[in-house]
Amino acid sequence: MLYLSPIRLCRLRSGHTAVTAGVTSLLLMLSCSEDHGLESKDMAPPARIHNLQCVAVDSTGVLLSWTAPGSDGSTGTPAAYDIRYSTSQIDTSIWNSASQVSNEPAPLPGRLTQTFRVTGLNASTVYYFAMKAADSASRWSELSNVAIGDVTRPVVSFSPITIDEISGLLTVPAIASDNHIVQRVEFYVDRCLRCVDTLAPWICSWDFAGIGDGSSHTIRITAYDAAGNESMPAQNTVLLHSTYIDHEPPVISSITFHSMPPSIQITLAKDRSGIDWDSFFVDVYVPTSEFEDFLPATRLLHTWIPDDFVPSEAACDGPEATAILRLDNMISGLPFGQLLKVVVYGGIRNRGFAETCSCEVYTYDFVKGGVRDLVGNHTEVVEEILTVYPPPY
Repeated sequence: MLYLSPIRLCRLRSGHTAVTAGVTSLLLMLSCSEDHGLESKDMAPPARIHNLQCVAVDSTGVLLSWTAPGSDGSTGTPAAYDIRYSTSQIDTSIWNSASQVSNEPAPLPGRLTQTFRVTGLNASTVYYFAMKAADSASRWSELSNVAIGDVTRPVVSFSPITIDEISGLLTVPAIASDNHIVQRVEFYVDRCLRCVDTLAPWICSWDFAGIGDGSSHTIRITAYDAAGNESMPAQNTVLLHSTYIDHEPPVISSITFHSMPPSIQITLAKDRSGIDWDSFFVDVYVPTSEFEDFLPATRLLHTWIPDDFVPSEAACDGPEATAILRLDNMISGLPFGQLLKVVVYGGIRNRGFAETCSCEVYTYDFVKGGVRDLVGNHTEVVEEILTVYPPPY
């Protein structure tokens, strides 16, 4: 196989050199310049900008933000930007007729965040923004996503609600309007999100069946437009007189030991009226022998009263609540794999003492045993055996 240097190949193409027989193939694809050099050309345009957004809007301008593409896909630095806006939706068919902003910023290297403020806009007007990027060979990227600049808040309202008696669903209609598009309406009851409606008419239905009689609740409604503007909330307080009677007590669904930090977590499945934490007491016992019969062959390790912990309830009337009881240094002297007996109950505490297996323990006087909810329903006393693994000291 005959080897031709780039210079000899250029001469060959210029007619100065003959090619002898026996040349079967050329493995190089070369282009010749005046000084016989080689040039590699970039054929890829900049990548499409996909995260253009309006991060701040006021009465006269919009601050745009985006991630810079590269000159070749997402690498390198673009040569120029073309940023345009319109009062109607921008797509490829109207791109050329959209208004181009002046003094577009110099592009940054790919993957860096850029911002640019567009000024001279009219108040109470919705603007659409889009952009393209070009490389040094004037190859333009595809049209970016469209960002919406809107300075006007939506408006929402609803009629005052007067309720004498409710035993099922309450339907709350809202009236929402905007200079552009109302994208969604959110309905809150006592600061908890109950419904999100994305289509007019804006309606939420709330199940009042589990609400106690004579309780007061705040209904708040907020609307959002397509640019993310939030309305001033419409709010109304409702006093309920429900015919529902709650007979379901809270249920202790699990008692677990956590080693970091050493603690006992008690999880309760709430009924709709919640839990009366003032009736929540916990005793933890350490066995003095095998667990054939807990008493009297146990000693009291610690008693938690309502002032000893802060319960955590699931947000917005979630189905569970937890009480985390810190053991701290209580288990420092216990052997690895120690068994503990946990007793959860409620009632009115009696601060007297009693003698049990020659050790002092607190005793309690109960109106009714167990943990009680806000309506007065009581669970049964719950006893649980835990295996505790104290950390090495």
